[in-house]
Amino acid sequence: PREIMIRIARFIREKSKSLESWLFLQKRNDDRYAGKSRGRLWRIALLKAAIKAGITQLNTNGKPINETRVYPHLLRHSCGTWLLNIKKLNLREVQTLLRHSDISNTQIYTHIDEEEMEKKLTTNPSSAKI
Repeated sequence: PREIMIRIARFIREKSKSLESWLFLQKRNDDRYAGKSRGRLWRIALLKAAIKAGITQLNTNGKPINETRVYPHLLRHSCGTWLLNIKKLNLREVQTLLRHSDISNTQIYTHIDEEEMEKKLTTNPSSAKI
């Protein structure tokens, strides 16, 4: 959210004494700074973490296998699904947390668990009142 970005910018401006403390700048060999986009650095860090965690698999050449790669949006999707299915938040709560303006954007996180649905339908059928 915008408020968090403002706080981060204020922190960087007030607390950093040198360019070395800026997260999105990397020092080059010639003592100058090469600006890398924060997004690119985030993707690199995420890739390394996913490989270390065993989520992203490497092929025989040491390159990530595309089908196992983790992307920032995949994390967002996983979080939305987790909030609905594990934490049992309702769709409107997840919409608010993910800051979706349209509920249809949140609905993509709903998945039918056929085993869970079958359990619900077959649990104590004699106790069901009609």
